[in-house]
Amino acid sequence: MTSKTTPNSKKILQELNQYTEQKETSHDIERFVKEEPIKKVVKPKFWDGKIKKLAETIKSATTDKTNDKSTSNATKHKIHYTKYLTYALVIVVLLFIVYSCLFLLFRIDRQYPKSSQFNVLPIGLVDGEMVWFNDLNQDVRTLLAFYQKNYDNGTLTQIPPQAEIEKAVWERIVSEITIKHFAQHNNIAVTPVEITNEVENIIREFGSRGELENFIKKNYIWNLNQFEKKIIAPYLLRNKVILWFEQKESVKTSVTQLAEQIYQDIIANKITFSEANDKYSKDSAAKSRGGSLGTFTWGTMVPEFEQALKQLKVGEISKPVQTEFDWHIIRRDPLPAEETDTTKVAASHILITAFDFDEWLKTERGKNNVVLWLRIP
Repeated sequence: MTSKTTPNSKKILQELNQYTEQKETSHDIERFVKEEPIKKVVKPKFWDGKIKKLAETIKSATTDKTNDKSTSNATKHKIHYTKYLTYALVIVVLLFIVYSCLFLLFRIDRQYPKSSQFNVLPIGLVDGEMVWFNDLNQDVRTLLAFYQKNYDNGTLTQIPPQAEIEKAVWERIVSEITIKHFAQHNNIAVTPVEITNEVENIIREFGSRGELENFIKKNYIWNLNQFEKKIIAPYLLRNKVILWFEQKESVKTSVTQLAEQIYQDIIANKITFSEANDKYSKDSAAKSRGGSLGTFTWGTMVPEFEQALKQLKVGEISKPVQTEFDWHIIRRDPLPAEETDTTKVAASHILITAFDFDEWLKTERGKNNVVLWLRIP
């Protein structure tokens, strides 16, 4: 039987043969290493420990080589696994990029509306804040449902195109992020307690929480939490930003001076009441009617407003009057000829506010870096 020992084994055997000429001893060591059965051979006592020690050394060397080979194979498998995993990730990323480009440019959701429900693509940046498709899509779906409901019951004669709705929602998102960032920068915040109190006020108007929830679900397909997040919180934050500006002394002084200047210009016939209304009034509803508030019953308006109005004759104009709504220049108008109720009165006004929120928002939005990747026709 031919021996298949390793090179290290042969060196050890050769070294051993230098000390003894007993051939059978080296054969016994070789058999011991290979774990083959051996005949019991009487060996000199002097070599007993030496032979056993050398045999264990040979066995250890052979085992280490086998372990090294196993470790090497495991490392190779690990490298291959990592490489294939990297390839798979690269392919997934490439597919995602291709899908994103197709979606953003060709609006796949228009042909396959259900695909939009699972879309998590970013569609733009507003002042460094990422805007996701779901942020836009949820509000668009809400408005479409709202318009469809009003169209079905005859309130609307036509439903606005989806592209028009998307543009309106995008503009609102940009405005809300602009206000939010300004508020954060100036430590203006709406607390949960303030939101809860506002919701409780609305619940009292509806009669019960259930009535309010049914109204929200029926008209906006939202739950109460979504209503708080999308309507109540932005509304309160907007009002807090306005109040923050109005409480600044420079703004208070400025609006007081402006109201007085407008009044003096009207009295001096430098500008007509109608022209002043068109140029300065912030009451958008009355502004479209030349400032007219129409006919109303005494007790309808706030006390400061009515007190000034009672002192006017028909056609006269009041000095600037401050109320909780800011400054007014009031004109008493004649009642319609058919109106005989003496408890009623007619008036027009120019509302001058301490802070022009819409103008400020327009300017503030212009400072932002706004990027829209989504194609909105």
